[in-house]
Amino acid sequence: RHLHNTFGSLCAVLAIANFGGSFFHFLWSACGPYLFAEATISGIHGKIVGQVLLFFLNLKNYTHLGVSVNRLFAIMHPLR
Repeated sequence: RHLHNTFGSLCAVLAIANFGGSFFHFLWSACGPYLFAEATISGIHGKIVGQVLLFFLNLKNYTHLGVSVNRLFAIMHPLR
């Protein structure tokens, strides 16, 4: 109930981005050498996974920026 606002939405996006990034890192980095052939890891599939990981990294960075700006406005102009 307390997070049904913009801050709560940003926290949810951040949680999804953290989970997605951690999942792909775990699957590709930790389990990848045992599950996939070397050509798959370093080929076109590896590049696609790298782009997905960069997407999640950028999503986390911009969400942190959004949380910071949200808290800045909440501190400078609080609702009464």
